[in-house]
This record gives sequence, C-alpha cells and structure tokens, in this order.
Amino acid sequence: MAKRPKPGKCIYCLEYSDDLTWDHVLPVSWYPESTPKNIEKWKVPACLSCNRRLGKIEEDLLVRLGLCLDPNSIPALGIPHKTRRSVNPVYGRNEKDRKARTRKREKILDEITWSKTFPKDGILPNFRPKIGLRYDDYPLVYIPDSLLREYNEKIVRGIIYVVEEKKLDLEYIIELIITEDNDDSVARLFQKPTHIYDRGYGFVIKQISHKDNCSWLFEFNIWDRFVFYASVYPQ
Repeated sequence: MAKRPKPGKCIYCLEYSDDLTWDHVLPVSWYPESTPKNIEKWKVPACLSCNRRLGKIEEDLLVRLGLCLDPNSIPALGIPHKTRRSVNPVYGRNEKDRKARTRKREKILDEITWSKTFPKDGILPNFRPKIGLRYDDYPLVYIPDSLLREYNEKIVRGIIYVVEEKKLDLEYIIELIITEDNDDSVARLFQKPTHIYDRGYGFVIKQISHKDNCSWLFEFNIWDRFVFYASVYPQ
C-alpha cells in the first residue's frame, strides 16, 4: 500500500487529523477468492479511530453474514471457510488469539436461535432457504440493525469520495433500504443506472445520480447473495 495520506479530514467523521490512514471502502476480507487479481481495491483517507471502529464492524458483520453463505458459491468463494476459521480456536496464532476466537464463537452461538418453521419477518433478502432443499429446522443468525446501518454509511461515504471526489458533510442523510423479497419497486429503478461499478464476483454496485449531482441512490449486490440499497441526499 502507498505511504500514508497527507494530514487532512477523515472522510467518515470529517475531523482533522495529522495522522490519517488508508481505509479500504470495500473490506479486503470481504473479497472472495474468485476476485480477479487486477481489480483495484478502493481506499480512502480515514483517521485511525474510524479505521479501527469500522474495521471491527466489518469483521463482526462478515462472520454473521458468512455463516449464511453457501460454501460452494463461486461469487462468495472462500468467504464461508474464512468466517468459520475466524471463530475456531484451533487456528489461533497464540493463546490470546485462541481465547478471542472462542469468545467470538460463543457470542455468535449464544445469539443463534432455532425454529421448526421459517419466520415470515426479519429475514434479510436472499438469505432465505434454497428452493428444493429439505430443512428439518432453521438456524437464525442475529444481525444487529446498527451494524448494517454503520456499514452502509461507511461504504456510501467511501464510494462518493472515490467516484464523485466529494466528502459528504454531516448534514447529508444516508438511509439504508432493505426490501422484502417480493418487493421489486426499488430494484426496477436500477434497470437503467447512471453507473455500474463491477468489483469482481464479490461486489457489484449500481448508482443513480440526480441531475443536480447532490443526491444519489445505490444498489449494492454482495456475493450475488445479499442485496440492499442506500439513498443519499442533503437535508
């Protein structure tokens, strides 16, 4: 990676820092093994505090989402295996690391619930049971709303900085939109997007820009399995 960025404002908190770091907009750990080697991994200047805080959120989300992925999926190749290793103390580098992996695994397992019937509400799009497979019961992985919202705001701010060369001020409203499987009203808006950013099998991002170029709508497709949307506009 290139040398540290020059002193300036963090694109996330907008606070000035003499010691900025580079942060990857789309987490490196989220890229599947099927990602082409020549894909540029976008990075942006961020303060050390935001970099560390958001890194923990991305790590936590990756484990929870990774548990819901098919190990044989090409768009998510290697992600399920990576997430399982991250909570397996056998792969710990030392005793401290083994204990940390154990705590992480116990926390995730404590939050998983089991059901004989599939719930109608609260399930993220594309993470429903696969058609044609028989399920005796359903493990339900808890994914906190707060994690998704912070992750959504993080990648939105990063992408707009990279592709629009703008730092969104804190007055901008960034909304996370998660639709039901049978609701394609938002998806239809992206039949003719303004831009499509194909970052390999792991990430496909569609963008619609308003004519004033001060408000945007995004569609994020991660691992060809998890689709969500974001709207961005000034107050």
